[in-house]
Amino acid sequence: MRVLLGWVVSGSANFATFCYTATKTVSAPRSRASSLSAAHPSAAADLARLWQFEEMGIKDPDPEPNLSADDAQAVHQFKSSLRHDGGTYTVAVPKKPSITTLNNNKSVAAKRLQSKIADLKRAEGSYERYDREINAFIERGHAIEIHDVDEKAMDAVDGSYYMPHHQVVSERDGKTKWRVVFDCSSHRPGRSSLNEHLLVGPNVNPDLLAMLLSFRAHQIAVSADIAQAYLCIRIAEEDQRLFRCFWRGPRDQRTRVFQMVKVVWGAGPSGYLLAATLRHHLSQVGAESLGGNFYHDDFVISLPDSEAAERLVTSLVSGLQTAGMKLAKWKTNSPDVAALLRELGFDLPDPTDGPAFLKVLGISWSPQQDTL
Repeated sequence: MRVLLGWVVSGSANFATFCYTATKTVSAPRSRASSLSAAHPSAAADLARLWQFEEMGIKDPDPEPNLSADDAQAVHQFKSSLRHDGGTYTVAVPKKPSITTLNNNKSVAAKRLQSKIADLKRAEGSYERYDREINAFIERGHAIEIHDVDEKAMDAVDGSYYMPHHQVVSERDGKTKWRVVFDCSSHRPGRSSLNEHLLVGPNVNPDLLAMLLSFRAHQIAVSADIAQAYLCIRIAEEDQRLFRCFWRGPRDQRTRVFQMVKVVWGAGPSGYLLAATLRHHLSQVGAESLGGNFYHDDFVISLPDSEAAERLVTSLVSGLQTAGMKLAKWKTNSPDVAALLRELGFDLPDPTDGPAFLKVLGISWSPQQDTL
């Protein structure tokens, strides 16, 4: 049968053979997707995925996926190290046994610092701005300054690692945002990086397409993200030596050494640590089902009416506070939910006369027209 998109074959698959194209014939399938797998494995995988979304477009993830040995070890280390003091979670970084052979990468970090400072000095105000961003880590409790450092122990195997760093600059709503990013993949030629000795952990985030479909399944849409999500989680004290960096500001007389005490973006396991910690906390506050509404630090959900959305917003804001996490960048198509969020102290665009398009999971969404 020919339709607008081309030729379509439908009906029972219990026959001996069928033609896939005018020139190729394959054996009868035992499942709907296997008929394509021999000659067109990628097409078969795509077709199988399409059929998984046959009814609503959502397939619940396997609650107990078959983990690799490394992923199983990462999960074990996470669960055995996780601690909560009532306001903040602390977790060890999942490591391979080879971590004992890691060199400290001091020489590379020192050279990269010299290059970074020279680069910053070329643009007026950049050196001072970068200095403020680095010192903000100290002021906000994300890092501490270390003084008892052997400056001569270059590239020694001493249980520490020095991360080069650089800035990522973005423009949004007429404002310039700077973010310092750490390079945990840095290493000398012939040596290994920190990331090579860390266990990345399994991907426990939901399917992105399923989240987008779910986001507009009901009338009321709500979106937010966790502010500085990775910096909400503390690194176990015994692992903090692995996350050191050099810095020398415009007014500093010497190079200083900082040690991060919160999870940094740039370490291989950071994504897993955030996702796993968040889902653990949701299970502790009776909101385990909302784990499927978080993709990394982004939260999206749709609900049948404003009353249900208001109840969820209130409980979620309260529940995440005990993990030291705060939701920000709220978006909704409901004036009632927007009004509640403003009462709770959040700043967000008016869904009736705000921006024409907002970003949700990287997709442009129009709250007024309710289109993605």
